[in-house]
Amino acid sequence: MPTPNERILSAEIEHALLALGASNRLARQVAAALAKFDADTEGMIAAGVARAIRSKSPRTSVESLLAAFAELNLRAVKAAFRTLMKAMQAFAATEVGYFLRLLGGATKAELVAPATRALADGLSRVLVLGETLAEQEARFAAYRYKQVAELVRTGVAGGQTVDEILGELTRKDGILDRTRGGLETLARTDTHAAGNLGRNEVYKKNPGAAVGQYWSSVLDGKTTPVCRANDGATRTLTAEQVAKWEANGLASVAGVDAEGPFDGIEWSNGYRGPYPAHYGERSIIVPLVNRAAPDKLTFEEWFDRQAPSVQEKLLGPSRFALWKSGKFSLRDFINDRGRTLTLAELRAEDTAAFDAAAEEAEIA
Repeated sequence: MPTPNERILSAEIEHALLALGASNRLARQVAAALAKFDADTEGMIAAGVARAIRSKSPRTSVESLLAAFAELNLRAVKAAFRTLMKAMQAFAATEVGYFLRLLGGATKAELVAPATRALADGLSRVLVLGETLAEQEARFAAYRYKQVAELVRTGVAGGQTVDEILGELTRKDGILDRTRGGLETLARTDTHAAGNLGRNEVYKKNPGAAVGQYWSSVLDGKTTPVCRANDGATRTLTAEQVAKWEANGLASVAGVDAEGPFDGIEWSNGYRGPYPAHYGERSIIVPLVNRAAPDKLTFEEWFDRQAPSVQEKLLGPSRFALWKSGKFSLRDFINDRGRTLTLAELRAEDTAAFDAAAEEAEIA
């Protein structure tokens, strides 16, 4: 019979698939909000480039065009990020409702819902990969402007026609398409961060409802090194630790040093880094209502059952040889923040084990 934590894990895996679908739909809505300005952008660039080509002062004409585009770009990006904030609010609210039902059902307790105001305040301050939403908006607007500006300046200076410049702007994989795709990816990350923020608020309002957390990753070849290494790791939660959680979408960040942000609550395998940017897609963090971790096949165990050709393809020949020697685990290949260690760094970590494995496998 499944334990309470195993039932929670099963529910969380099923929910993660639904949440991923919802996040993808919301992300497409954000990209569509930006796309509404594509026709205006195309018309403005076409007319402006034509004037610049005919002008006796093409450089001045180009800069005049780009000044006008800068204003249009800001309006477009602002509209897209307003849509993104609404998407984050919707996703956070959905996750709060689900999480209250999940924990309430497991603990048979009446749980307290976080205030709507707390969620709204948190989303305005939420950090995703070290940036607030306002900082993301400013960076994305600057990036999109720079892409278009470089195209127009180099195109006009290089003697390209209006159609050639427009082609690079509007074709599939052109600037407008690429920036929409980038925004869609960002929106998926942000909505998952918003959902995690909602869960954190539930934890904070209900100290003791969960005594720990369990890291569960997808068992396939697309799973990233950090999620491979951390699958099956656990950590203990205390009311004092949870109360200190700030508005952060991907981790309970305690500080930042030369390696980047580090988590205030260490995992059982020593990992202290933030949740990966693809959190919710390749891994989930599952609440534990007692100390018994779910009995689940971990990534390392799954990996051990794969054919050697599959193992070598995922790790590369050198790391595969180190892993096959039995002296290095998947966790050994990343540092405590999730960065993949170089071969030189792996040797520095355990020179004797590395040299023994390297000699056996003839690693340079």
